[in-house]
Amino acid sequence: MANVNFYLKSTEGSKRIIFLRVVSNGKHIKYYTQFRVQPAHWNNAKQRVKSVIAVKDKDVINGALDKLQEKTLEIINQAAADGVPLTSEYLKTRLDLFTNKVGTPNNLFDFIAQVIETSTSRTDAKTGRTISVETIRKYKYVRDVLLDFQKVYRKKIDFDIINYTFFTDFVKWMTKTKQYSTNNIDKIVECLRTFLNAATAKGVNNRMDYKQDFFRVPTEKSEAVYLSDSELMQIYKTDFSGSERLDRARDLFLVGACTGLRFSDFTSIKAEHIKENKIELHQYKTGDKVIIPIAPMLRAILNKYNGSAPPAISNQRLNMYIKEVCQLAGITEPIERQMTKGGMRYKTVVEKWELISTHTARRSFASNLYRNGAPSRSIMKLTGHRTEKAFLSYICLSDDEHADIIASYFGKNLLSVQKTV
Repeated sequence: MANVNFYLKSTEGSKRIIFLRVVSNGKHIKYYTQFRVQPAHWNNAKQRVKSVIAVKDKDVINGALDKLQEKTLEIINQAAADGVPLTSEYLKTRLDLFTNKVGTPNNLFDFIAQVIETSTSRTDAKTGRTISVETIRKYKYVRDVLLDFQKVYRKKIDFDIINYTFFTDFVKWMTKTKQYSTNNIDKIVECLRTFLNAATAKGVNNRMDYKQDFFRVPTEKSEAVYLSDSELMQIYKTDFSGSERLDRARDLFLVGACTGLRFSDFTSIKAEHIKENKIELHQYKTGDKVIIPIAPMLRAILNKYNGSAPPAISNQRLNMYIKEVCQLAGITEPIERQMTKGGMRYKTVVEKWELISTHTARRSFASNLYRNGAPSRSIMKLTGHRTEKAFLSYICLSDDEHADIIASYFGKNLLSVQKTV
């Protein structure tokens, strides 16, 4: 267990430097911050600046120390998970990136490291919110892919070699050697473009080849599924009283399927969000307010947990548990999937429960309402989609189901043939 504490450097002078000390596995590592404070204004017990009028920037300093302590523990835990020895140099390099002591790195991998290290303290320019855990995980994944490629590439990967030749070699390696799917390759390339755009904006990248049309990968439509109203009821009626884990996972998933909210929102519903027969809250991702009527199934689940959503579990665990729930509930319809992987087109048949994830709940909500004739614009008000294109990507109806929807209108409009006497 690592201890992370703050102290004042024992030097002469009216103000002293605040430094961080890490004690881990018998090692003592110091890291000096850019902050100075008078000893009389330092609280040794709390290891923070005292709340005194004389220190006008005390909140800024204490806030920075909070973030630095949190980041240090994160770095220590990541080093342990990766099997990397925790050294003074290792910690200093990463904390320098986090605190921007080194300015903007002018090589690709150091720049990516800075993007990752500063993600928890930055906000998304589009939403104004902090960078999500999923986005940071994607950054790390793409960095690792690039590092793996560099091991077999004939050149060191840096800004100045990212051109047409690099791109075709990189895509070929991901396709043939790594056997990545087409959509996975596209996500990796798009993330690399994000890094390069940021580096260009910072003035450390001058190579613009990545902005050309060739620097893209064609995508293919994913075989997304949804659960019909009858399948959701089938899951609801399945008895999981013998397993608190599966019972709670089932209820959490159904809250998502009854509201159309994202995982971060449907797992955060509290009693204060419930206004008579509606749920009113601001979405975490966009900040937009949504008002969702409470369906009978949702009301029963909320009552079961004293007016709130079931206690939350991680997205990863819920994804794992809900597959087990659906399998036990008999959601076993065979589904044919097609995917391009390693440059080859494959067809596989899996049971439907294998394709269910937390995101299926949101897709099911939108698809069932659409199938039952609810106007797209009204559904979008509930799901929070801002464009019809984004919304329609959530509709998972089959060709037969679309045909049935059209057929249901034939008797209601001018296309119908009236019987004459």
